Amino acid sequence: MQLGDTGPNDGSPLSQNQADDGQNGDVPTATNEVRTVGTDAVNGDREAADTSEPLIVNQEAPRPLALATVLKSVGSVNPGPTGDIDDDVITYNLSFRVESELPFGYEGNFTPAGLTGTDLNFATDPGTLVSGEKYVLVSDAKPFDAEFANTLPIAPANWTIVYTTSPLTTPALSDGATTGAEWTTVRPTDASTITRIGFVYNTTQRGPIATGTTVTGFTLQATNAQATTVRNLAQIFGQTNGDPDNNIVFDESGDQNPNNFLEDTPSNDDPYGDYDPALDLGDPNEEDGSDPNDGTPNDGGGNDTEKGEPNELDLDNPTPQPDELLNGPLEQPGATGPEGTTNDDFVEKSITESVTSGETIENPDAVIFDNTVANNTSFPITNVVLRPISPTEANQVCAACDYSSVDVDGTEIDIPDGTIVTITLPVQTGVGAVQTATYEWQAETNPGEGTFDLTSAAQVSIPTLAAGQSLNYTVTVDLPGTDVVNAFDAYSIPVIAYVNNDENETFDFDAEGAGSNIKIDRLYAGYLKLTKEVQVRYADGTPSGFFTDGSQIDPQPGPGDTLEYRITYENIATPATGSGTGNILLPANNVIVQDSGISGTPGNTGSGNNWALDNDSDGVIDTSHVTNGATAQFGTIQFFNGDPATAGIQQVGTTAATDVTQYINNVGTVVPGGEGTFTFQREIN
Repeated sequence: MQLGDTGPNDGSPLSQNQADDGQNGDVPTATNEVRTVGTDAVNGDREAADTSEPLIVNQEAPRPLALATVLKSVGSVNPGPTGDIDDDVITYNLSFRVESELPFGYEGNFTPAGLTGTDLNFATDPGTLVSGEKYVLVSDAKPFDAEFANTLPIAPANWTIVYTTSPLTTPALSDGATTGAEWTTVRPTDASTITRIGFVYNTTQRGPIATGTTVTGFTLQATNAQATTVRNLAQIFGQTNGDPDNNIVFDESGDQNPNNFLEDTPSNDDPYGDYDPALDLGDPNEEDGSDPNDGTPNDGGGNDTEKGEPNELDLDNPTPQPDELLNGPLEQPGATGPEGTTNDDFVEKSITESVTSGETIENPDAVIFDNTVANNTSFPITNVVLRPISPTEANQVCAACDYSSVDVDGTEIDIPDGTIVTITLPVQTGVGAVQTATYEWQAETNPGEGTFDLTSAAQVSIPTLAAGQSLNYTVTVDLPGTDVVNAFDAYSIPVIAYVNNDENETFDFDAEGAGSNIKIDRLYAGYLKLTKEVQVRYADGTPSGFFTDGSQIDPQPGPGDTLEYRITYENIATPATGSGTGNILLPANNVIVQDSGISGTPGNTGSGNNWALDNDSDGVIDTSHVTNGATAQFGTIQFFNGDPATAGIQQVGTTAATDVTQYINNVGTVVPGGEGTFTFQREIN
């Protein structure tokens, strides 16, 4: 019996407190509802209030149900030393969730509960497994047309790796009537005899796994493929915490649904997962098979199955492939660099302190770079790490790419020892709490051969980067506070995104190079370089040539000679290239070249410019402007008169008030790689 049975039964006003009169979809005096019955009531007999979901009287309380979703993906493929597929090494990543909600739309009378263990069948020598204790089991049968590699699997904390050599005709788990595979923690000497690798969690000792928990970090490898298409499947087994009937909870990889649900429909109406040991062997060659509609497991293509479908890997097109895990400038993860690859795209910035050629900068402020990592595939990529690596390591990924740091002359230098790089992944859609990791550069003898050592508690790791998902993150570069940063040095910091197949805190090219992607955060210690030179135009018309140090001119100039000053400005940042796209360049905007002849002290040649001062105190300024002697390659020229200088006109005189005492060239923007000149002439009085 339910409260109220007046259409539309959706919680709307038409379903609430309606007359029991046959209107609005009501069946008067129906026997399956609660209503008022009165005599001479003012408003007649009324239906009881309805809710959007009918409240069933005498229904049993919801039963607990653990909802486990096991996930499996290819982390990387190492092609091996030959062109043959049999030495390819495939790295698989596993994870699972204990869901906190029933599948959307499912109306079974259950409430989500924790996942607890079940019984295992032990080998003669079970190793550290304890008889009579309960285990959650994540099982992975060896791939079809391949076998497990000699490398050891990796398990997350509190999980134990187990093995079985029982044939795949034996199920991974017993159901009480059928004997399951024999498990042991003792690894067989011959990896080719291993039929399943498992990971177990002792819930007798550690308790159930709570709802809302996601467990990542299961990694294993396969090799010796005999066909280009390798198929693989993972399974999870357990029981529901609080289930009096001890039903086995079961799920297979290949979809995002728990307990082998197909969207909101349980397999064979069994919300526990419908484990059948006679059929659910985990053998990818005997399972349901990939969706014949398009080859993609359980993607909603119309031929999906209730239970999981094996992952299929084409070794002629392994995943992730280059340009599938992308890492680049903000909102430009697919940017390409000068070599036309996505491994040398870059963001360039400069320190904010002013710099002078030939000088060092004391403790420049940290600079923040904005970047984006993205999954450019139609499948999830798991366990993605973001971190800086050395230029030497980066060249393993892209030998043709330039990751070197250089000084103002283009000579290779090292990243300053003690440089701090911080990776920050902020809270975004699909991301939990903010993650921050800090690294310190430890220099070696040769530039680029050092290491970025993790100094924080953990690295930045993305458990699952969903298909098509992109995430923004920042890289902060803090150069050391000692006099090792020279003006116009350019420091390249390679930042890599990769699948952490070996689950450690360093990047290993052999295990993790495939499918990784690098971008460069390049920091300049100043990037707009100015050079001032002078030459003498002697009274007889001969020039001396240009010198940056006027004292080197021979013979020295005298009255009647003309000094020609040439100022060259250059943006030393990386110019745009035809093959590069999406990079963040470093233009110099609103550039103004200013030269004041009254900035020094009369008679003191080391205090600043004095070419518009009366240094010998004879009442005449030492040099006078040459009419039309000021030229600019770009922009406009302004003339200033007097001391102090005020905006004025081009004029020639023997005093500051009647001559030009300051020049300004309003250049505008100097693009990366761009340069220009500004010259002016002064005749010696």
